[in-house]
Amino acid sequence: MRVIGPEEIRDFQIVIAAAATDVEGRAAGELQKYMREITGVEFPIVADSAPRRDREILLGRNRRLDELGIVVDWQALAEDGFTIRTEGE
Repeated sequence: MRVIGPEEIRDFQIVIAAAATDVEGRAAGELQKYMREITGVEFPIVADSAPRRDREILLGRNRRLDELGIVVDWQALAEDGFTIRTEGE
């Protein structure tokens, strides 16, 4: 199991589409809130046009998924579904 250390946790950002839906925007805010409660770190919420980082949480349909070649079966996920995928270290 990979454990993320306190210094690494500061490198994360939450990425949503530049034209994110209201639901995606609220979901990003909720995720940010809970991650702050868990880690003590506020993860910035950025548009998919922002520079890439090695450590990102991708939320909703956004350009970054295409750039990384990640295919998501949106119909299978339905409205409240989610998928978790890690890549690299």
